[in-house]
Amino acid sequence: MLGWNGWLTYKLLEKEEPEGEVPETVNGTTYINHTVNSYATDVTEIASNAQPGLVSVTSYLETERVRTITGIIYESASDHCDILTNARILEDDVRVTVRFDNGIELDAIVLGSDSRSDLALLRTYPEFIAEPMKFTDSDKVHQGEYMVAIGSRRADTQHNTVSFGVVSQPGFMNRPGDETAPPWVLSVIESDASINQTNTGGPLLNLSGEIAAILSQTLTTAASTTGMAYGVAANEIQLIVKDIYESGYATRAYLGVIGMDVSEMELYQKSALNLSLDQITGVYIHYVAPGSPAEEAGIAVGDILTGIGENPIGNHADLMRTLYDMNPEDSTTLQIIHGQNTVELPVVMQ
Repeated sequence: MLGWNGWLTYKLLEKEEPEGEVPETVNGTTYINHTVNSYATDVTEIASNAQPGLVSVTSYLETERVRTITGIIYESASDHCDILTNARILEDDVRVTVRFDNGIELDAIVLGSDSRSDLALLRTYPEFIAEPMKFTDSDKVHQGEYMVAIGSRRADTQHNTVSFGVVSQPGFMNRPGDETAPPWVLSVIESDASINQTNTGGPLLNLSGEIAAILSQTLTTAASTTGMAYGVAANEIQLIVKDIYESGYATRAYLGVIGMDVSEMELYQKSALNLSLDQITGVYIHYVAPGSPAEEAGIAVGDILTGIGENPIGNHADLMRTLYDMNPEDSTTLQIIHGQNTVELPVVMQ
């Protein structure tokens, strides 16, 4: 019986042993070393599913290639396909092409761009229907959430790039003004997923494969934060694209504040800041830009912004939508809770 059991054990081990791996016996004990190959992860699946929605965007100066970055399929219809990418591709007087993942390369026209967010919207006319990528609600993105950065497949190598990391912080970036546009406080997502020449203009995806941000080498360089990548948050992207479709560029009124949603504040935060525990709407102001319309109007750190003109401001999303519906030089009033008092402040937007 013992001999029979021993023979069966040997046969089972022999059957399960991976080809090419030899068991080692030490002091009567048999050890089998298994090597795991071709192990698919969530990131593997996300990258594979996203690839058809990515394109390579290349700029040419006459016949010479200037640069190639990534773009995403934003909208697709029977007669056109719109591509979202970085505006830096348009820095020179260039011809732009879009190469789809199926290998077809087409000339693209520029529908519009926005230098503050480094976003550009292109249009091509393929003879096939391309599937657009999906966006998440970036206001729901949390610090520490896993993110995947993906670049398009390059024509010269047929390789793309994938990097993995976490959200360092969803936050804001002050973008300086110039002769063409006023300053702006841009909604961004910072991640330690690496950014490079290949995946700039491409998506920062959550683990559901939805776009949380569009990566930008320009914003990353401006932030000067070593090892971190920056992208425009998905919710602000939608506002910018809406403006580009309507006028070819993004228009917004600059107020110059950064705040947090009162609805997201914990009770201990409200208590520490002497806020009413019953206050559940509005934007708590924790930064006022020097020389901004907000400072000139008299907004102070610690105020709660609850309205602009006829528009109630319940959270930061309301604030962004309202500012994108306004224009520089617009005059209006701000509804503010200052201490225990509710006041109205006149303001001229920039």
